[in-house]
Amino acid sequence: MPKSLFDTLAASEIGEFNMSLKRHLHTSFGVPEDSDKLNFRFDEPNYKDASINSPTFHLFMYLIHEDLAIRHSSPTAYLPQSGQYEPDRAFIRCLYLVTYWEPPTKISATSPQAEPDSDSVKNHSTMIRALLKLRKNSAFKKYQLRIIEPEALNSLGNFWQALGDKPRTILNFAVTMPVVLDDMEEILPVKKVESTFEPLPGHDQLQLEQALYAELAHKLPGGALARVTVRAVPTLTIRRKKAGEPVQEVDVSVAGLVLAEQVTLLEQTANGWAGKTFDLAGTSWSVKKVNLDGLVQVPEKNAEAVPTPH
Repeated sequence: MPKSLFDTLAASEIGEFNMSLKRHLHTSFGVPEDSDKLNFRFDEPNYKDASINSPTFHLFMYLIHEDLAIRHSSPTAYLPQSGQYEPDRAFIRCLYLVTYWEPPTKISATSPQAEPDSDSVKNHSTMIRALLKLRKNSAFKKYQLRIIEPEALNSLGNFWQALGDKPRTILNFAVTMPVVLDDMEEILPVKKVESTFEPLPGHDQLQLEQALYAELAHKLPGGALARVTVRAVPTLTIRRKKAGEPVQEVDVSVAGLVLAEQVTLLEQTANGWAGKTFDLAGTSWSVKKVNLDGLVQVPEKNAEAVPTPH
């Protein structure tokens, strides 16, 4: 079965941690690495059908998963010396099961293994102290360690059965370590930002309003627009270009009082502006939409009663 990318990336980091941990444990127990007085192994314990020749700690890694909480809270750092960002990283969490094994002997009420301060108890105490000291060891500063309770395992029943149904002391700990994602695309920093602004003169907007008003005045009878106003409101952004020149989109509103028999022609003329472009004084204006909600129809018999604004 081929290894996944995650397995390939994690292999060297986990192996590096295991080798550093083994050296740390030999130092903490005061046992040379080439000594058989006490062994440290990282495979699964399997003494059901085989015997053990010397005291041995098995540090079996039984679970690996990604620590998403650390990933979301750790931004990528910028390295000024190289002018680049540091490689992208993920964080994996490895859970270890620690068990202690001794050569088989006959145990009785008077045997050393039955004493309250037996070799097993002493070695377990030293192991706990050694793991806690990892936090103060500079060689492990990039790791996060936590000793956790055995109940973190889903079921201890299967574990006891695999070990020959004989309960024994369990020490459970977890370590979170960074994994460099070498295959990630390199991200270069942004060194320069350029912006281009194309100002549109404000008085051009007034010329557009005057041109639209003049078109209405040409279509409607004289005096029909005495109480009507035309307003053009530019949108926030320039949407298109025409012949290399910017085209400013606008919303046009027509409001005021208009005689009822003239409102249809006014609405037809104003609605015809939607989608058209008007070129005025070097600026192109594109009418996006026309709003006629402000028009009020006045019956001709009441026209004289409506005051003319000054």
